[in-house]
Formats: sequence, C-alpha cells, structure tokens
Amino acid sequence: MDDDDAIVRAAYGGAWIGGVLPELLSGRAPCPMPDWVADAGPRVLLLIDGLGWEMYQRFRSHLPALEPFTRAVITSVVPSTTAAALPSLTTGHTPAAHGMLGDRMRVGGRVLSVLGWTVADGSPPDPSAVQPHQPFGGRDLVVVSSAKFVGSGFSRAHLRGAPFRGYDTPDELIEQVVACVRERFPVVYAYLPDVDRAAHEQGFEHDAFAAALTLANDVIAGIHRRLPPAAAMLVTSDHGHVTTPVSGRVDLTPLVPMVSAMAGSTRFRYLHARPGAAADLRAAAVELVGPHAWVHDRAGLMASGWLGPQISPVVAGRLGDVILAARGGATMVDPSDLRQAQLVTMHGSVTSAEMLVPLLAARAMSR
Repeated sequence: MDDDDAIVRAAYGGAWIGGVLPELLSGRAPCPMPDWVADAGPRVLLLIDGLGWEMYQRFRSHLPALEPFTRAVITSVVPSTTAAALPSLTTGHTPAAHGMLGDRMRVGGRVLSVLGWTVADGSPPDPSAVQPHQPFGGRDLVVVSSAKFVGSGFSRAHLRGAPFRGYDTPDELIEQVVACVRERFPVVYAYLPDVDRAAHEQGFEHDAFAAALTLANDVIAGIHRRLPPAAAMLVTSDHGHVTTPVSGRVDLTPLVPMVSAMAGSTRFRYLHARPGAAADLRAAAVELVGPHAWVHDRAGLMASGWLGPQISPVVAGRLGDVILAARGGATMVDPSDLRQAQLVTMHGSVTSAEMLVPLLAARAMSR
C-alpha cells in the first residue's frame, strides 16, 4: 500500500502527535525535543488547529513570536483530521486503538458526526463507549479551550475527567493559561481553532487567514512573555491543509446504489457497502476515482498499519468496506453531505501537507 512516494505514514511510537502529552505528563521531553524540555516546569502546550508544517514554513513571517523556538517536525495520524488527532494527543493511543476515525463514522449502524456529536435521528452514543481510553492517563493537567466546547460529546470523548477552563476571546485564553500556571499545574494544554477555520472557509490567500495567523502569533507571544523563569512553552498542531479546487471534486453519486452509508470526510472517505456489494463497490470506486485517490478495502487498510498496528473488531467495523484516500487536491464528494465540498481547503489524507505538523519549544523569556 505504501509504494507511492507521496504517502506519509504516521510515526506511531516515534515523533508523532500522540507522543507529546504522555511524555510531558511523565516528566520527559517529547520526541524529538531537546532534553531541557524535561527539566522545565510548568510546561504549556498550545495546539493551533490546522497549522501544518508546510503551512508554518510558508507563512512563517506571520508568526514572528515563534522565531526563538526550537523547531522540529512530527506527524499527525491517519486520517489527518481533528476528530482523529486530538484523541491521539490526549490518550496517547492510535486511531486504531481509540476508535475515533474521522469527521463522520458509522457507530452502531448510524453515522455519527464526531465534532458535533450528532446522529441523523435519535440520541448519539455515549462518548465513553465510542472512545474508551482515559485521557491524559489520569495525570494532573488542565485544559484551556473555547467555552462553547464545554460538555460537548467530542470533549467528553477526548478530554473527560480533566479540569476545563473555557475562554471566549484570545485575551481570555492567555489569561486562563497564565492563571493555570500560577496555580502550579505541571502541564497546561490550550487549544486555538481560528487558523483551521479561516483556512477552510477562506483559503490561504484571504485576509481572514492572515488575520487568524496574526491572532495565533499574539496568543503565542502573550503566553510566552508571561511564563515564570523555569517554565517552557510548546506549540504544535493536529494536521495541515491542502487547497481543494472545484476541478478536483469527484462526485460519488454513481456509487450510491452499492452503498449503505458514506462516512469520513472529503479527503478520507469510508464507503460502507450494501450486503453482497463490497467487491463490486471496490471495482466501481477504482474506476470512478482513477488517479484522484488511493483505494483500499478494509483488510488492506488494516494490514497497512496506517491507523495503527492493531485494530479491534469493534473499530474495524467503523472503517467501511472501501476507503478512499485523496491524492493531490482531490475531494471525494458525498452527494448527501455537500457542506465540506464547498470548503476552500481540506485535510484528512496522507500527503505531507496534511500529515506533517510542527513541534516547537522555547524556554521562558529572560527577565
């Protein structure tokens, strides 16, 4: 499956997003950070949603607050989405183990929209049943995130049990982080969504995206300059983005007669076959998407290790019978869910633009 040079595999067990918080919480430096990170305290981890390594390199001039930071590259997970990556960050487990497999996934016969934690009809499943692993290993940590996420299903799936400090503005984010540092939490984890949102909705060339980068820079600088002398600040992300032009959209309508459900996202699509149609669906998908995507069946994806080394039968049932991982700037459009197809940039597949993310660290500023 990995004979194409364009594929970036997640570095599970090495320099990957799921290794960052477990190492910090154990008093060690995450791979490949320098040893001094282990000796610092407290340590603040800021996750800037959607700031991939290639985006950071391209727009580095918008983020001057990061210039003093030591820089390294780590990988996201497969699929390279917030819905899969944040549970890996908080639990230390691969998607194959924690079972959060993307923006939309079939659980118990119904398609769950993971970030909103909704299903089309009835009540959504219990978050702890969908994602059973204890976040943060039960260790002492505080989360600073948008107040609108307090108590959401996705928050309960990947943050449950941790103290949660909500914010409504970037200035409040900074103040909450500083307050948590003063309260002597050994690790503070903060989340900023604005860069991701601006990239999706407006694209890299829009003023709104530049403004989101400036906001992120202000947050970084605001936290960094107020850390106590022995502290350290780390910055990372959950995935990058690729521009997805109209010309790259592949309409999956011809596959609908063979499909019982479509899940995933436009860049990493799960197709659940109707009974007896799996082989025909795979053949039809290969013919339809052509050079636009890597096409795999369930067994092939499980054997590849893309999602992690071991997949339980429960998680395997969420994968779909046919999986489409987009190449280049292509998107695989579910005709019943056109919202994502309208976004200017997307992510979820295995290209370097989506899979590689920065991990940066700096000591507190000298006074």
